Amino acid sequence: MDETSLELLLHADARNPLLGVLRAVGDHVSKLVPPDFEALGVDPREDRLRSDHPVYRAIRLVAEGFSVDHFDVYQARRGLMVAEASDPPSICVGQDVVRRFNSREQKFLIGRAVFALLGRTALAGKLPESELADLLGDCIRVVVPEFDALGQRDDGRVRTLRKLLPRKALRALEEPAREVAGGPVPDLRRTLQGLFASGNRAGLLVCGDPAVALTMVLREDPAFAAGRTPESQETIVRAVRERADLRALLNFAVSEELFTLRDRVGPTLPERAI
Repeated sequence: MDETSLELLLHADARNPLLGVLRAVGDHVSKLVPPDFEALGVDPREDRLRSDHPVYRAIRLVAEGFSVDHFDVYQARRGLMVAEASDPPSICVGQDVVRRFNSREQKFLIGRAVFALLGRTALAGKLPESELADLLGDCIRVVVPEFDALGQRDDGRVRTLRKLLPRKALRALEEPAREVAGGPVPDLRRTLQGLFASGNRAGLLVCGDPAVALTMVLREDPAFAAGRTPESQETIVRAVRERADLRALLNFAVSEELFTLRDRVGPTLPERAI
């Protein structure tokens, strides 16, 4: 998964310099935005999985296909499978994932979580939009001090970021920050929607089954809470007609981008994932 392949995986709404800002700083802001392990029921001292654990091995296989390394995996007591912007980055796997989901469904969850590590976008799903705007705006102000078109300025945080970010991150931040400041500033909400759509694309790429991918996204809808699952064809068809994110996923399922990525990355997991 090189930069060209990543570009194919990204939804069009995420292909803008705000993503570059997020990718430049995403691995280095855990001191400013600590991972919320407590909410997931994770004790970092006790719940980190060994490298020979089946769950870790399954995630590692996908991560290698995406050229992602240097991450931890934790067993969580709540949630399904989410990436956290910790140091090093981590994936927290809910204790019910193996019990509740079959192999292809597990692959979808793994693909989506690994994408967040690949794109360094875990913060996008963690912070409220207004707080993320403040943080990204201050990251841009590290490079362009007069920039004021995104978020509320916090000069103390700008100074902290200058000290916190290593030279490599500052160099990576330079180009996208200046591009954003040169305007017009990309719409953050639309960018976030594009990132979430890109994560769904990654899940589809790994699981290889559009019906499974659509169903897994639908299961996160509150309308299917309390154990209900959108299994009927009629339910899925109606939802696709009503929801732009599902239509985008379906369009990707029949796109040249997906077939090209499948040729480059190929299947990464055996039939039984975990």
